[in-house]
Amino acid sequence: MHDSDTAESPRPVCIPGRNSGHTLVTMHSAGASTRRVLLTLVAISCVLVAALVWYGKSRTLDETEPPPASVATYNTRPEWRDYIPWLYQAAALPQSEGVRLLLQHDLFSRTYAAIEILRACHGDNANIPKPADPVCKANLGDEILESAITKKIDNIIATRTRSDNTLLSVDCSPDQPFPVDMIVAMRSRGSPYACLSFQLPVGNGTTVDQIERRYGTASDRSIDAQGFDTLTYRSGTSSYDAKTYFRFDSVTGELRRVMISVDRRYRRF
Repeated sequence: MHDSDTAESPRPVCIPGRNSGHTLVTMHSAGASTRRVLLTLVAISCVLVAALVWYGKSRTLDETEPPPASVATYNTRPEWRDYIPWLYQAAALPQSEGVRLLLQHDLFSRTYAAIEILRACHGDNANIPKPADPVCKANLGDEILESAITKKIDNIIATRTRSDNTLLSVDCSPDQPFPVDMIVAMRSRGSPYACLSFQLPVGNGTTVDQIERRYGTASDRSIDAQGFDTLTYRSGTSSYDAKTYFRFDSVTGELRRVMISVDRRYRRF
């Protein structure tokens, strides 16, 4: 008996045909076909992953129609539209830089910080300043006071930053409650979105009618999940979507919170 006679031959597998007869393929042929299919699927998966990574990295924010620059100053009353340019910029920055930009340019935050700095210039008698410190003689807009304000806000950010799976936020609660008693700056983790929220104290007296007389009919009016009567104003361009929410106590009818947000859009290829 020859070696060739004793060698094990490939075992045939019988696969019924659709119409007639049988198709014979060996186990080796079936295994090779399976490997080819698997290799093809792996190659396709690699190509798809590479394409998704490239697409993610190549997505560019639309810059064609940015909002007009803010014209707010210490001598003017802040309007919600004044915050949109800063929110637009913050939405494109890393989270920590975005919230810092918002608070450093918020006139409420800067005014409150100035009040606290200047209050520290006075001892038990508020009428007796501390002339040894030049900042105590400064006014809003003076470089020495503005520098102290910036430093104070940075200290607030360092101690009041909160983070979860969706947002990084910083809240500021001024000692003086009017005209707002809490400011929160937020920047999304997963999308180019930034938001500022202002909580108003009880007794501010602002109503729905006053807001609509000032800003016109809202884009939408609804009752939110927390039971607040909410006016929504929408604006935007091809580069961004902005929303401003005025939330009113459903019992007293008084404005309790204003929230302004900007969601940046990506450029279309």
